[in-house]
Amino acid sequence: MRRKLSPSASISTQKSMKNRPKNTEPSPTQMDASETLLIEELKSKVSELEASYIRVQDENQLLHKRLHQTSLLYKIAAMLNSTYDTTKLYNIIQNMLSDISFVRHYALIERTDSGSVNVLFHTHTKDRSLAHVLDAEKEVAEKVFSTEKESYVISVNERKDLLKYFPMKTEGSIVALPLTFHKKSSKVVCYFAEHSLSDGEKEFLNLITNEIGVAVERALLYQETFEISIKDGLTGIYNRRYFNDRSQREFNRAKRYKHILSFILMDIDHFKKFNDTYGHKVGDEVLVWVAKNLSKGLRDHDVLARYGGEEFIVILPETDVKGAAIVAEKLRKIIDEQSVQINHLFVSQNPHSTFHTDRVTISLGVASFPKDGATLEEVLERTDQQLYVAKSQGRNQVGYEE
Repeated sequence: MRRKLSPSASISTQKSMKNRPKNTEPSPTQMDASETLLIEELKSKVSELEASYIRVQDENQLLHKRLHQTSLLYKIAAMLNSTYDTTKLYNIIQNMLSDISFVRHYALIERTDSGSVNVLFHTHTKDRSLAHVLDAEKEVAEKVFSTEKESYVISVNERKDLLKYFPMKTEGSIVALPLTFHKKSSKVVCYFAEHSLSDGEKEFLNLITNEIGVAVERALLYQETFEISIKDGLTGIYNRRYFNDRSQREFNRAKRYKHILSFILMDIDHFKKFNDTYGHKVGDEVLVWVAKNLSKGLRDHDVLARYGGEEFIVILPETDVKGAAIVAEKLRKIIDEQSVQINHLFVSQNPHSTFHTDRVTISLGVASFPKDGATLEEVLERTDQQLYVAKSQGRNQVGYEE
């Protein structure tokens, strides 16, 4: 059934349609403006994200770099504490410095007692562009020694006097950091990089150098202390303590490998008369002079020690009694023929004495393992017996038995 509308309802509907709001959809112009704004906002966000990503990447790289440097620093500290031997220590330092990626060249340079500059070690490279970098580092090290500055950082391209060393380089940095011992700088570590160093890199090199300084000072102090413990304070040659240890080691080695080992025991003739006539000061000078001249007549691997009082002893590895006797005769001649050099001491101390007309001479006894004894004690006792023979037969001679 179809429903009919009354006239009033029709009029009401028409009024309602007239009062309905018009369509509110944006115009094309309005839509373009809002989209552009949205796009710009998105671009801005993307740019911010990209910047954040780059920043995070840079920070990540920096963290990795610092982690590597910290790890290297701990590694260096551990390795540097592993030895007191300076030769081994310098090898460790070289290996450690070679791991620093931004350092292209390094050198440890010292100032000797005479004031000259000596290179203890440096990078060995075939890079021709670095052929003269060591010369530049030495020049910078000399400036550190002369000015005693705590650090020296130089940009190569800002120093005309250094450009001659870098004909193929347009930029680079040399860092010279002194190792200070007892408030004195006797050694300098030099680093060369092919760029301007960042503050972080400079700080890292400072930390590395501090560790090196502590390790080197400790090793040198140990070496100095060890030298004092094994050297005779007056003559500078080995003392009895060192001889006892070294002779036992050499004897054990000779016995194990069936090698020959000889000893020469020496005594300064009439030494008591030197002391009684001229005083202990002259006696000490005679001891020093004899030790110095004995050293001249020995091979590098022979061991000279002060045995006690005016007695000296030599260890001669892999030398038979005949060979040792030849060495002993050589030593006797050196002292006898050169003693005129020291006679002035006797004249100056006691010009009225006739004793100064005599020369300083030594008597020597020689014995060998296994010929003269099966134990170290037996060989040394035989050496002493042969010295007594030389003295009893007129002194200034060598006692031994073929």
